[in-house]
Amino acid sequence: MHKMRRSDRQMAEHEIYELLESSDIIRIGVIAEEKPYIVPVNFICLNDVIYFHSAKAGRKVTALEEVREVCFEVDELIAIKHEDKACKFSCYYKSIIGYGQPFSVDGPEKADILNSLTQKYTTKKFEPVSAGDAQHVVVYGIKITSVCGKKNIPH
Repeated sequence: MHKMRRSDRQMAEHEIYELLESSDIIRIGVIAEEKPYIVPVNFICLNDVIYFHSAKAGRKVTALEEVREVCFEVDELIAIKHEDKACKFSCYYKSIIGYGQPFSVDGPEKADILNSLTQKYTTKKFEPVSAGDAQHVVVYGIKITSVCGKKNIPH
């Protein structure tokens, strides 16, 4: 874990994974066409791997096939701290930034991940994704290599 200047705001590892579990959107950063590119995706985190799905073609897919490392970011705005003077305003928040190695997922695990992803976002019963259904999309994993979190929460 990266050492932060404001160590009093550094999140513990369990807090980082709680934020990953409770968040709906993660932003993936890559270099695409020689420029920084950030894309928000829905995701699930299982055993230090972030999983998400995509169409089989596009800028994100091309970039992920070309890079060996990506960065990612998740945040939660808790509240705005209002003050009488503008420069005294602040935010209560939690945020994480991390790095990892992307890879594509195939085989029976692909449908399982898609079903887990669907289950994260709904409370309704659904017909599970079959191996055949899973062939219509690509599933990526990001093996987390480092992550660090910062928080400013009300006391």
